[in-house]
Amino acid sequence: MKCYIREIAIFDRDGEKRGVDNLKEGLNIITGDSQTGKSALLEIVDYCLLSSRSTIPRGKITEFADLFAIVLELDDKYMVLGRPASKVNSSKLYFKLESSESAIENLQKSYFDTISLVPRNRLKTEFGRFLGFDVTDTTIRDSPFQNKEGKASFRNMMSYLFQHQSLIANKHAIFYRFDNRDVRERIVNEFPIFMGWVGGEYYALNRELSEKERNLRRIKRETEDIKENRVNLKLKLSKYLEDYYKIIGIPFFQPESLNEMVELARNLPEFDDKSYITEDFEGRLIELSQERNKLSNQKLKIKRNYSGSLVKATQFFLV
Repeated sequence: MKCYIREIAIFDRDGEKRGVDNLKEGLNIITGDSQTGKSALLEIVDYCLLSSRSTIPRGKITEFADLFAIVLELDDKYMVLGRPASKVNSSKLYFKLESSESAIENLQKSYFDTISLVPRNRLKTEFGRFLGFDVTDTTIRDSPFQNKEGKASFRNMMSYLFQHQSLIANKHAIFYRFDNRDVRERIVNEFPIFMGWVGGEYYALNRELSEKERNLRRIKRETEDIKENRVNLKLKLSKYLEDYYKIIGIPFFQPESLNEMVELARNLPEFDDKSYITEDFEGRLIELSQERNKLSNQKLKIKRNYSGSLVKATQFFLV
């Protein structure tokens, strides 16, 4: 979509007109002395583009104005917007599309007498359609303002159409209204739309790419966890197998992979008393049994001697 401002107009109650007209496609430079209202033109356009409130500086312009109006050229159509300066009707606008250039030439206040005022909120839901803003979700991957972005804003487009004098002199700035961080991020994000490079599919693919990248990072983390768990499991299983083979008296040869180790654990050699009870073991068992019997006899003998000594000591005290 090609869009540019044809005219910015201010009307008083008697229909007298002031403003800037005959703006052409391409670069237009507005010059004038200080305090003549150049910067106010930015706020007038913003006000006519459905801003919630007027930010037009109070002074000669607001004292003069009864109606603010702008004319936009959209490809082969002309959009006329007018907004009353009075607080009584400031929430309503005049809106009309024209197909003939002659209809908007020499725009007069009487032009709006045949147009009904439309509530701002009702017009806002339809206004983007006329400007070709069909992108309903501009959320972009890795954006710090993902939760704040949504439908593309035609008001942000004005930052692209306007260059304030202080920005022209600043090589680090591109767009008007870049002093607000949130607005700046959204305007940069929506810039491809204003240029006509992308539509809603771009942002949808961008979000899909972001989701796939998050899933890829999650899979990588899970893969690392699995690798670490396999190493720990292999160490534990190796220790258990080694202990088991020692008990049954069979040499243990460490498998290379975890799968081989698991398969070995599932097919352990059967436990057999004869496989580990050798003659040396039986001989040692006999020796320990004899030693236990010997100690038991010594214990019994000590108990008898202790009991006899206790009886003699009792008799001595009684005498």
